[in-house]
Amino acid sequence: MSAGTTRRSMRVAVVAPCPFPSARGSQVLIRELAESLARRGNEVHVVTYSVGENLVPLRGIIVHRAGARFVARVSWLPWLVKKALSDLALAWALWRLAKAMRFDVIHAHNYEGPVVAWLVRWVTGCPVVYHAHNVLADELPTYFKWAPARWFVRQVGKLLDRVVPRLADRVVALTVAQSRALQAVGLDASRVAVLPPPMPAPSELGGSAEPPLEWSGRTVTIAYSGNFDAYQDLEVLLRGFCIFRQWHPEALLLLVTHEQNWRQRASWLLLSLIQQNAAQVVVCRSFAETRPWLIRADVLVCPRSSWSGYPIKLLNYCALGKPVVLASGAAEGIGWTYTDTVFVSGQEASLANVLLGLARDPKRRSAAMQAARIFAARLVDKHTVAVELEKILQSSVVERHLQREALKNRRAYLGVDTHVATSYKPPDDAREDEARA
Repeated sequence: MSAGTTRRSMRVAVVAPCPFPSARGSQVLIRELAESLARRGNEVHVVTYSVGENLVPLRGIIVHRAGARFVARVSWLPWLVKKALSDLALAWALWRLAKAMRFDVIHAHNYEGPVVAWLVRWVTGCPVVYHAHNVLADELPTYFKWAPARWFVRQVGKLLDRVVPRLADRVVALTVAQSRALQAVGLDASRVAVLPPPMPAPSELGGSAEPPLEWSGRTVTIAYSGNFDAYQDLEVLLRGFCIFRQWHPEALLLLVTHEQNWRQRASWLLLSLIQQNAAQVVVCRSFAETRPWLIRADVLVCPRSSWSGYPIKLLNYCALGKPVVLASGAAEGIGWTYTDTVFVSGQEASLANVLLGLARDPKRRSAAMQAARIFAARLVDKHTVAVELEKILQSSVVERHLQREALKNRRAYLGVDTHVATSYKPPDDAREDEARA
């Protein structure tokens, strides 16, 4: 097989070290990519943890769940211990499958994925393509508030950013900023490809409803959709909304999440706003349930300051054609150019000023809606992303095949595979009898 051959179907192992499927952005992206590869005739096997949220049907892919179901049920185990045990079970499951299935390529996600895949690659020689969802030096500090802890985990993140991507044959980055960051810590530029996530299909969105340009004298809804993890910077959104509400007492903050236990993670400020009927939390198990709530909103907000990932929620926001307000970190990461809806990361006063500017100026609201549509038009659909991803995976298979052929030819040239022992002589019965006599 050579680089110029026509495409052929592949047997792909997708390593998803996370609960799968799930309504979280990363898991949604993994599922969509896997299903898109399957629609193109590839045999796709997803190797994942023993737990998942079966919110939507999986189409065309085969899911293999690693063992250690007891890990999820033992509540007293620390989170890090559960994660380590789950990853070990994942490595064992992938190793057994790789021996039985003889995969053409391994498509690894998150930071544990390429580590697990590298162990199998080391033994079987199966090429590994790492799909990078973030840069750890950027994201890890967002989980800590104590400054020394943030500094320490940032150094750990830098080390992992330097080591883990090199374990793969190729790396797929979601953004140009992410690609540059990985290259800055030593990853060869020829091994990195930039492939943003796909835009939702119009059939998935079910149409969009433009918010009224007149805001005075009515309830203005500021909406967010996603999880309640620390890196989402929800506290910035809550504090910024409180400032904005001083000028617009009728404003409502709408939080749409898939987390059933959101009250256990909610801050006192959110609970206080709910008691004042200033905030509402809606639990939706799928995007189909989330969509009607987002359509009702006047402004959609992404408070996340991390620049290295790609907030999947922004794809849904922009596809709906709503005014989108986002932090400068996220805007820099995805290449957002409309500055009137960008606030300074981590600063609630800046967020409130952006919201206030939209509230006071209908022309700015109209321009923000147009900016969201333009950004959505720049991105590609699932089919195009699947074609490009398939090319990357197949090129890794070709490259590894050529490496094996080169090694085989080199071994033959050196006589490693063709050497025949010359010290052995066939038996001569006559001489044997003479010697005995």
